[in-house]
Amino acid sequence: MENLTKAMVEFVMQRLGIEGVSLLFLAIAVIYMWYQHHRAKLLQERITLIDEKRKDMSDRLERSLKSSGIVNGRNESQFSSAKTSSMNKSILIAEDDTSLRQVLADVFLDHFKGVNVVTAVDGEEAISKIENATPSVIVLDMMMPQKTGYDVLRELVNRNLNIPVIIQSGYVTESNFRPGAPVPKSRLTFFPKPYNLSDMIQVIEKLLHDEKK
Repeated sequence: MENLTKAMVEFVMQRLGIEGVSLLFLAIAVIYMWYQHHRAKLLQERITLIDEKRKDMSDRLERSLKSSGIVNGRNESQFSSAKTSSMNKSILIAEDDTSLRQVLADVFLDHFKGVNVVTAVDGEEAISKIENATPSVIVLDMMMPQKTGYDVLRELVNRNLNIPVIIQSGYVTESNFRPGAPVPKSRLTFFPKPYNLSDMIQVIEKLLHDEKK
């Protein structure tokens, strides 16, 4: 391979001369710099598009919550017949969108009296929280930094933890879900973003109630 490379360089120099070779390498360097700049620009545009989509999902969900009275004057009669209270239960919210994570935490704290609500900003923190105390239910975003929702699910399998998980995602659905680990689908509930939070609350109520049995 080294001999072949040397032969190619000698051939090019014979054809182009030293000045020609210098110009060739300069052209290659310019093309490479343009490629790197263009690649970085495309990557930034993709990141911006994803951020805008995530923000739009969060805004739409929050508007839905406010219009239904769940946030800022929640309609108490809507869920009054199904209140769940237990000091030994907890809900872990793993969501990197700050506003959505805060909305979910506020609503769950208000609705599930006596249930501890724990939050994590990414998959790595979620795994750490699970190690400290096993939650009753996990509300899990799939696309997060550090470690993803898939990493969290694999950790549950590795630790043989049969915790019910609510997957809330704008990208991962039941049809394209590929965990890469034998995750029992019977313990998973999918909520594509944006979703109706009242439906999620009803699912969590049932999961917390079933845990008591």
